[in-house]
Order: sequence, then structure tokens, then C-alpha cells
Amino acid sequence: MEEQTIAGEAKKQDCERKAFRRLAAKIKGSFRNTPITIVVDGLYACGPILQICNQYHWGFMINLKPKAMPAVWEDALGLMLLKKENHLRVQWGGSAKEGGHIQDYLWSNGIEYRYRDSHAVFRFLKLNVVICYETWTEVHSRSTGETEHCETRYAWLFSAPLKRSNVFYRCTKMGRYRWKIENGILKEKHQGYHYEHSYSYTWEAMEGYHYLMKIAHLLNTLAANSELLHDRVEALGIRGFFHKLWIICNTTFLDLERVHEAAASLGQWRLVPAG
Repeated sequence: MEEQTIAGEAKKQDCERKAFRRLAAKIKGSFRNTPITIVVDGLYACGPILQICNQYHWGFMINLKPKAMPAVWEDALGLMLLKKENHLRVQWGGSAKEGGHIQDYLWSNGIEYRYRDSHAVFRFLKLNVVICYETWTEVHSRSTGETEHCETRYAWLFSAPLKRSNVFYRCTKMGRYRWKIENGILKEKHQGYHYEHSYSYTWEAMEGYHYLMKIAHLLNTLAANSELLHDRVEALGIRGFFHKLWIICNTTFLDLERVHEAAASLGQWRLVPAG
């Protein structure tokens, strides 16, 4: 069973990397002179993908998993021990008492990476590695009331050299920002939207389905966070609220005059502040 799982994962990785090659060529053809930085997960941390980025003069920031590229990891950690100056501590999101996060950035530049291409020829790349160790405190006031000390680690491969003046921005606004996109997709796939791979002989049909799903997600997010509906969402929960909304839309006849009145009104849509 384990061997089948590993084989299946390897096949999936190979398919996605081949798809990247095809998509990259199309992107380069459509945006020849546009500055582009590729921000992707650890699946693409391999020589051929990095070589494509260099060939097209693209920047990249790729998640580096613990067991990926062991030689790069060993060199990066060794250089971080030697170059103590390549360190930056950041207090992010407020003070520790306010739930802020402490981030420690360590980085190494110019790490030589050797790989074998599709023609069995050895090629060399220069890589830059950054690691972020993050700690914060969470207070579970609504459940146990206990205080929990949390910690995690992030690591990326970056195309350009890292330094104190750019490491925080690149990691927080580029490397971490990718997860906002990922989380949106995961919600649509697993939290009631049933957004899976839809296939059609007509490209416009698939494209239309994609846009309609995004519009639905946006409208639901606005509705769930509006001041007018906040109490109802609190009482029913997110899924319960949307189920109730679905029942209303499917069983209630809409008053066309009231719809026109609401569309013509100058009312404001107020959202509930976060926190």
C-alpha cells in the first residue's frame, strides 16, 4: 500500500511538473517582457523547473520542504551557522500580549545546486535559501480558556540574494501570501461549494463555471460578514446560514418591485470589523 502511495504521488508530481512546462511556455509567449515571479509550493523545487525560470528570466520563490534537496539544506544550515549576521528578528502583528508573532529569519545566499537534466547532463544553479522560525501565543478563551504557545517553521528557495532590507517583505508578502489563494481554493473544494475539476468540450463553459464559483464565494463572504446578517450567522453558523439562504432562494418568490427598489437605493454595505 505504501509503495502504491509513493508511486501515485511521484506520478502526480511528474504530471504537474510537465503541466508547468507547458503553461510556462504559454505565459512566456503572452507576456514576453513582463517581470514575473513564480510563487509555488514545494512540489516544484527541482532543477528542471528552476532552469525554466532562469531561462525565461523569471524570479521564483518556492517552498522548500524538509526532505527536499538534502544537499541544499545541509549547505544552507552550515552557512547560517557561520554567517551570524544573516539574521533578522521581526515583531509582526502587534506585541506578544496582543497576539503578535515573533519571526526569526535566517538566510544563505549563493548555494551551489547540481542536478541532472533530461539528457543526463549535469547542470549547476546558484540558489538562495531563507528559513523563518515563528512563535506566538494563542488564548483559547471560547473553549478551554488555556494559553497555548505555538511555533512553526517556513523555508523557501529564492531567485535573488536575500538581505536584511528585503527578507521580511519577500517572505511575508510573497511566500506567505500564496496561502491566502490556497485557502480560498480549499474552502471552495471542501466547505460546501463542491468545487472540483469540471470538464467540458467547450473551454468557455469551464471558464464560465470558474468565474461563477468565484462570484458566489465573494457574495457569500460579503453576506456572512455584513452587519445586517452578523447575528444570524452567529446563531446558525456559516454552513447553517448558507443552507438557510439556499432554502429561501429556492422556495421563495422574489418581489420584483422590492428588488428594483433595493438596487436603486443608496444604502451602504457595512462589514463587521475583524477581531
